[in-house]
Amino acid sequence: MSDPAASPTDDRLEDFVIDDVETLKAVADPMRMRILFELDDPRTVKELASVFDVPQTRLYYHVKILERAGLIRVVSRRTVSGIEERTYRCTAKSTTISPRLGSELAGSGAVKALLDMLATQIGIALQDPAPVGEPDSSVLVLNMTKLFLSPDESIAFRDQLFSIAAQYNEDGPGKTQYEAFVAVHRNGGRPGAP
Repeated sequence: MSDPAASPTDDRLEDFVIDDVETLKAVADPMRMRILFELDDPRTVKELASVFDVPQTRLYYHVKILERAGLIRVVSRRTVSGIEERTYRCTAKSTTISPRLGSELAGSGAVKALLDMLATQIGIALQDPAPVGEPDSSVLVLNMTKLFLSPDESIAFRDQLFSIAAQYNEDGPGKTQYEAFVAVHRNGGRPGAP
């Protein structure tokens, strides 16, 4: 039986803005971040368990937390052997943390969870024998660099990054999905800080 609220079209928000600490804490776990990435396409908990190679029972707890936080939702339901099976999907195409949560972000564990998840994913991708940077490699870019920006240039740089990402966020024939994480931060904190 299908959920009457489910839609065959992609009716998700463009961006889900996390603007409270409780929702921030909901994503502050590497498994929940992995679930969010996987639920870009609709999946059941059984399908997620297969992708992650973990028992379904381990995932139900995390799925409930994400659902309560509004980050994922049920898009369809069906009965399998007398048990309701739910299919979940992210409520938005991307998730952004509100700038006003800056100090709470540091203490929430979300940054560590994200970096732990990224380290695992990049480590797996680096096992690909194709050289980094080649078109058929699992790792297109692996770079750390210094930037020297005035306040006006920092805003222009940020806006250009968002613009570039927006040019390549549509799936299509012959395209391969990549994931990108960019963090541009000051070395040593605020200017003039000891």
